[in-house]
Amino acid sequence: RACGIGGEIFRRDAFWFFSAFREGSWWAMGFKDEDGLFPWTEGQMNDGVEIVKQKIMSGDEVERYMVDETLTEIQLCEHLLTAGLVVQLQNGITRIPRILKVQGRKGYDAMLPFLTKAMEDFDEDDYILLGEAYTDIVSHQYLSAKDIEECILPTVLRVIQKATDSEVLNSYLSLLHEMIPLLDPSILEESVIKLALARGEVSETEVSRLVACRLMGAVSPRLPCGVVERTFFSKAMALCQDTDYLVRICMCEQLAPIAAAVGPEKAASTLLPEFQELLRDEESGVQMAAFEAGVALLEAKALPSDVVKRTVIPALGVGVTSVDETERLKMVQMFGRLVVAAAHFLTTDDDWAVFLQAYKDFAGSGDVSQREQAAYNFPAVLQAVGPKRYERHLHQVYTRLAGDEACEVRVRVAAGFHVVAKLLGEERANVQLMETFVKLVSDVDAEVQARMLGNIVEILLAFGEGQDTVVAAAVEAVVKAEERLGVRWRHHAAVISALPTLADHASEEALLQTLVPLCFKYISSATAAPVGAAARAALPCLVRRIPRVGPRQDVMAAVVREYARGRSCHARVAFVDLCEAFLGTFSRRFFREHLFEAAVETLSDAVANVRLRACRLLPHLKRSVQLPLDAYMLERISKACTVLSTDSDRDVSVTARVAVSSFKVAPTRGGVVPAGNKALQAEEEEDKRREKEEQEAVQNEEAGLKKKRADNALTRYFGGRRFSEVQSSGTPSSTRESRISRVESKANRSTRLSQDGLSTGLLEKASYRSRSLDVDGWGKTEALLKANSAIGGSERGKGSSSAARPKPPLDKHK
Repeated sequence: RACGIGGEIFRRDAFWFFSAFREGSWWAMGFKDEDGLFPWTEGQMNDGVEIVKQKIMSGDEVERYMVDETLTEIQLCEHLLTAGLVVQLQNGITRIPRILKVQGRKGYDAMLPFLTKAMEDFDEDDYILLGEAYTDIVSHQYLSAKDIEECILPTVLRVIQKATDSEVLNSYLSLLHEMIPLLDPSILEESVIKLALARGEVSETEVSRLVACRLMGAVSPRLPCGVVERTFFSKAMALCQDTDYLVRICMCEQLAPIAAAVGPEKAASTLLPEFQELLRDEESGVQMAAFEAGVALLEAKALPSDVVKRTVIPALGVGVTSVDETERLKMVQMFGRLVVAAAHFLTTDDDWAVFLQAYKDFAGSGDVSQREQAAYNFPAVLQAVGPKRYERHLHQVYTRLAGDEACEVRVRVAAGFHVVAKLLGEERANVQLMETFVKLVSDVDAEVQARMLGNIVEILLAFGEGQDTVVAAAVEAVVKAEERLGVRWRHHAAVISALPTLADHASEEALLQTLVPLCFKYISSATAAPVGAAARAALPCLVRRIPRVGPRQDVMAAVVREYARGRSCHARVAFVDLCEAFLGTFSRRFFREHLFEAAVETLSDAVANVRLRACRLLPHLKRSVQLPLDAYMLERISKACTVLSTDSDRDVSVTARVAVSSFKVAPTRGGVVPAGNKALQAEEEEDKRREKEEQEAVQNEEAGLKKKRADNALTRYFGGRRFSEVQSSGTPSSTRESRISRVESKANRSTRLSQDGLSTGLLEKASYRSRSLDVDGWGKTEALLKANSAIGGSERGKGSSSAARPKPPLDKHK
């Protein structure tokens, strides 16, 4: 058994262990002492040795398991099925779907003789294994419908007719259920119905009658109404009154498909009385099965509407209130299906009163399992009742479930909270669910928080205008959850995975002070690999949501400083993964500007694992350079490829040679993409789109800053009022234009001071001030220009001529 677990090294070592034991060479394995005896004489270890001694195979036995590797698939399957060994027989059965997938009907015909012979010695396990193989063939349709009818159906019917083991019967009945949609109705009438009628006789055993019930329900959807009434409808109704309660339960499960097959009128006249009788059965299990059958009848719409409203709905209402204590949990589990199916017939509060009271009783039960199922079914109940009745009938129930002392109940509420918010609508959700959201997202149980944060996208969409409050509460919950999660890495991963969604609506302050530092914490130092992978995937999404260029560049500089040039090799390996994540989120131009240099450095890292991981970046690095500007960088990468291909570490060199083959065919940024490579073309289009979005974001930021500076300057000049207010005032437009033109003319005059021999310091100061009119204010600039003009006038008054005086040498750097 150990040799079959898997893994080449394990199989080799296990074979050596058993071979050494068989040959008596325990000393070679360290299990002998100096006297040649076992170092133990009693206890569990000695008992284990005795068992191994009994299980050791001789050389002849090992030879029986040897198989010629030159055999074809058919020959190998024949050998395995006829060799007489149980392990080989079961292996041969599992190979049948693989053979039919390739060879189809031809392969089955070749296997049929020795498969039929092998089935004579099958036991229950072998029949179950063959049923699983046939199910695989039917579900994937490795054979056509005609071939399934001719090849597999006779075997299935023969096994169902003769088998007595319940597991074998269930396996082949499930297989027949898979086959029925593929079979012709005439074949079903001739073979399956004939078998069902034979097995459903009163003289047959209980198991036989159960098989008849299941066959009748399975074939009903495929047969016309007349065929069902003519062949087995009366027999099915008789089985509803069978003396064995298990047969009556099984017939309850078949009522819905049979009613749908015979039509509403026949079902109302003949089937409905049997259904009502089953609801009043003395066995609680039969009552529960009949109740579930009533729900199925409502879902299938198999009865007339007036009959449903007059008869079925009141009967189900009585069943909800009078359910046996042992069956209450099953009732709660199907309550959501019940109210959704019955909602069309319940129009007033009086109609809903019985069902809503029953649900409140379930939600307030002392049994945790019932409250848990009530919380699970709450979205279905709300969908059926409608949002208008929520505040009056369900709000208190939902609030109580959300604050339940059992964490299982709160987990169920959290898992369906986004559905409830969506059903209520934006307005009602903001008013009635905000408090519940804050309570759940701040729950002390980590699983409750993980469920809430996992559905944060749908929750944000449902709350609409209340997103700011939701995001603020979620960010605070993320911080608290991270602090108390401890070693539960799955919840850590769920919390980190929710960060990109929060970033879409979080403020810049929350991004920079809370979310980004949280990612930095786990990128390379996470105790579990999934947590670090989630953090590395989340960081690029957070950086892309930072609105300003300056803070974004600071974060990118920190990435390079902490990881690309970190002292730990784990940090540098994490940096390679970060490069791939940023390439999947940002454009290659952004990558070239911020991470390219550091990524090239990892190709020559001193640690082999870093170089091994960096080999994956080679094609991306080439696609990030733009010729002819980056010709030097392309040369560096090409040299790195040569060095990595001959690396002293074998894994690095092998991986590098594979990566270099992709590197050679990869185009540079902005280069020509092969016409037939649609994947590369799609990547180029996506990269252009990202680059355009990034440029537009920078331009919008610059335009906003420029507008803000201009607005501030105009506000100062017009005495504390904004320029728009001045435009709307009574000041004539000619006066405003004259003021602005006067300031502009003085600013232009300051640029001519260089021709009058103004010193270099004053020239730089004047020109800077003239370029910063919108920063320092119109009034200050006008005063500065007057001062500069006075200085120029005093210097010209000394009798020096601007034409005769030599100009000072200009510093080209300044």
